[in-house]
Amino acid sequence: QADVVISLWNVFGHIPTKEDRCLALKQIARALKPNGKCFIDVNNRFNARYYGWRAAARNLFKHLIGSKDDGWFSLQIGGVEGKVYIHRPWEFESYLPGSGLKLDRVVYVDYDSGEVRKMPWRGSCLYVLSPIDKEATNHA
Repeated sequence: QADVVISLWNVFGHIPTKEDRCLALKQIARALKPNGKCFIDVNNRFNARYYGWRAAARNLFKHLIGSKDDGWFSLQIGGVEGKVYIHRPWEFESYLPGSGLKLDRVVYVDYDSGEVRKMPWRGSCLYVLSPIDKEATNHA
């Protein structure tokens, strides 16, 4: 079992479905020691610092009107085309029920400066997770 699991640079954004993301979290929970930690970052579609205020406002507006926009964005790196899922700041928490993990905290990181920011429109989302104490849950 592992003390720490790290998933950086929006690896979760390349997992194809919500169900697959939930399954990945279950596997991480099984791999962690009871006092282990998991650090997962995802791109934040409301990150105006990175994507610009216009794009962040457009993404927020789409969310508020209930747009069918599913969060998938096309990208091209080195001539290779692909798609990546860009999360809403609170969306990741919907993957946690039944995963065996709990959210310890979320911080917003400005990857240009490395600074931790207080507001979601100023950085990517870094989630700090830990295994749910199965003993405490069984006795509750």
